[in-house]
Amino acid sequence: MNTNIIPTQIGMRELVRNAKKISEAVDRGEEFEVYVHSVPTFRVSKIEPKKTYKYTLEDLKKIRFSSDDKNLAMNIDKYLYGQG
Repeated sequence: MNTNIIPTQIGMRELVRNAKKISEAVDRGEEFEVYVHSVPTFRVSKIEPKKTYKYTLEDLKKIRFSSDDKNLAMNIDKYLYGQG
């Protein structure tokens, strides 16, 4: 939910009567705070798409390598760049 948007306050009856119009407004990024008997009860807002990641933890485990070299961390530049 975008906290920079000030939601429009509407009653439950308005939500029910104008559901399609409100749905279209939500698609455009508007938010609505729905009141039931003058009490704010819930908000209607657009659902943010789920973040997707290029690699999962399982993918990273698969590309992990091992070595018997006890000084691998100190010699990484030598192995990667031929320096040292």
